[in-house]
Amino acid sequence: MRNRNRLILIVAVISVAMLALAFRGLRVVPVLRLYDEKGRHIASLILPDGSFSHRFVHSIHKTPVDEEYRIEGKQLALYAIRYDTYGVGMPSDEGENFRIEDGRFVIDLRRSYEKIDIRISHLPGHGISIGGGFFPFTEWADIEDLITLKAGRVIQFSLRR
Repeated sequence: MRNRNRLILIVAVISVAMLALAFRGLRVVPVLRLYDEKGRHIASLILPDGSFSHRFVHSIHKTPVDEEYRIEGKQLALYAIRYDTYGVGMPSDEGENFRIEDGRFVIDLRRSYEKIDIRISHLPGHGISIGGGFFPFTEWADIEDLITLKAGRVIQFSLRR
């Protein structure tokens, strides 16, 4: 009986230690969720640093525009716009700071959205940029389809810390 109790104690200690190690590898990470026009979930993109850029090509200037967002709770927080060509249809007098950085015009903003509805452009280069990688919207939907972006969170498990 004494050996049985000792064995149960050892198994319990090992189980608690293994659970502690497993939970140490759990973390909540921000994710960008995409939905089609019928409200069906079509993709989830993990955002390691909580940020992403909505990239599109301006219809008049034919140059790239990057709207930079951060996930803040359940909100998509627009904090900057970057673009290459100054002119018609481009913002310049709104926001908190207007500057040139690395050859691009930059405006700092503070706007939050619960969701963002986007009509997929026929011009190539329309999608999401995350950490240097680019994901065109046409991977999930057709040109001129409406997609919706929303903030979310997922639990991620990693054996490395």
